[in-house]
Amino acid sequence: MENDLLPKFTQRTIIDYKYLREFKDKDFNLTSRHFIDLLYDEDDSTIKKLTKENLKPYFILFMSDSNTASKAYLNVWLQLAQEIKDDKCYLGFCNLEYEKNVKEAFKLIGSEIDHPYYWARYKEVPFMMVYREGFPQGFYNSSIDIKSLIEFCIEKVSVKGEEITKTHLLRSENLDNVYKRQAGLAKLYNLDNIYIDNYDNEKKDDDQKYIKKDVEERERFNAKIGNNGVKDWKNQLVANSVDF
Repeated sequence: MENDLLPKFTQRTIIDYKYLREFKDKDFNLTSRHFIDLLYDEDDSTIKKLTKENLKPYFILFMSDSNTASKAYLNVWLQLAQEIKDDKCYLGFCNLEYEKNVKEAFKLIGSEIDHPYYWARYKEVPFMMVYREGFPQGFYNSSIDIKSLIEFCIEKVSVKGEEITKTHLLRSENLDNVYKRQAGLAKLYNLDNIYIDNYDNEKKDDDQKYIKKDVEERERFNAKIGNNGVKDWKNQLVANSVDF
């Protein structure tokens, strides 16, 4: 019997949490020429159910169960959803391991250089995109830690008209990504909410030059949030913000 005919077991990640929605093929307007817009007009679509009363931006993680980094990102995404709780934006994820039509749509966009969403073409998983009014706005490329993500949700995602970068940096080329820049820092200081992916010990010396700066930043952050943690810090950001 050929290998592709042999039965195999697969495990799909399911998250049962009302503040973190899973997006599937049916939630995207795959039959339109835009391909990756969110779908509003289907009774069973996720976005239909969420936007009947209150339309908010979406911050969606596109991941894959077969990708180690994706699983780590999704874990952080769940923590983020527990902090945001639909305040200012909705959190979601799309598992491209199984939502194959969505994945193919992102790839198809990459074959049409004049497509208006060519900037959103598929490169790698995981990646994170902001949607407003059902339309993709851009990528999140910064550090995958709760502090940075909350700040981005409040100061970028939820602000109407706020420009979101349309450049998708690969993890290997993103200087702000904790996977490389904070690897040595996380190992030395055991910082929370940081996941290290394929850390190369040979690069540890290169990472040291960032440690002093990052420790100072972490100390400033701890001083900012005070004794009551992230929630008070988030509330203070909201209080200081306008035009939400």
